[in-house]
Amino acid sequence: MLSYVRWILFAFISLILFGVICLESVNHPPSITVHAGLESAVPISGSYCWEGLISAECVTADPSLGTEPAKASYRMTVEPGEEIHINQKQANSFSVEQFAEDKTYKSMVLDSSTFKAPDQPGTYQYRMAGYWEKGSASYLFTIQVLP
Repeated sequence: MLSYVRWILFAFISLILFGVICLESVNHPPSITVHAGLESAVPISGSYCWEGLISAECVTADPSLGTEPAKASYRMTVEPGEEIHINQKQANSFSVEQFAEDKTYKSMVLDSSTFKAPDQPGTYQYRMAGYWEKGSASYLFTIQVLP
């Protein structure tokens, strides 16, 4: 009988530890996708701070704006003025900043996680920042507006 109780206690503790380990492994921000027309991609993940069940993690990994790796990793071709949709887990706050080839900067106005591509042809990079209950994260993507 004592052996049976030990076995039940061992199984119960093992299940609890397994559950904590599984829950803690989801210690990173959500993935985000960006869509324009028929094209879609996952932006480059940048810096983030995220809380897990028993720990928190902060990672500094922002790809520099204007660097070749950032440009080559994610590029989407769009028409002038085309709508760009951001699919993201409902953030408490979400912002998008546009950086043009001429080094100008602009905060984008989001309408239901959607904004319009510039009317002028060229290459534009976007930095997104989201704030959720468990933490914050940044992302980067590039578009090429066709002539």
